[in-house]
Amino acid sequence: AVDHRERDEQVAVDHREREERRRTCMVCMDDFDGEMGVVCGDGAARPPHAMCDGCFSREVVTQTGGEEIGFFKRSGLRIRCRACAPRESFFAVGDLTKHLDEEAFCAFVKAREDVKVGEAMQEQHERHRAQVVELEKQLAAVQAGLAGVALGH
Repeated sequence: AVDHRERDEQVAVDHREREERRRTCMVCMDDFDGEMGVVCGDGAARPPHAMCDGCFSREVVTQTGGEEIGFFKRSGLRIRCRACAPRESFFAVGDLTKHLDEEAFCAFVKAREDVKVGEAMQEQHERHRAQVVELEKQLAAVQAGLAGVALGH
């Protein structure tokens, strides 16, 4: 015999857990199961700043391209929660692999790589410029020494 009371209690528990995970996307305003979206890192936000996977993917593409790449760089290559502004709050990097579609994940990785390569090139340029300045000083010293020898000093 099946214990209906036990089954009914389990159904009620499952329903309550689903409702506790339920979130409303702050972009499209659709409700979604919390496992199908992300919540920003600001634990104090009430209600939590949540985005469904689709809106989160579009947000990542937006923040990692075009005019917003500067904010992405200043944010330490993290995706910020716009709802928390002016406070700084970010979405967990671990959420990216679980919740982004392929296009958004590729955009995120490419933006990070582009920023890192740009920083490495700038650093190399600065080192090269410092070497040129040092060599110019050495050359000037040698030329001054040669000029002194030519004058008989």
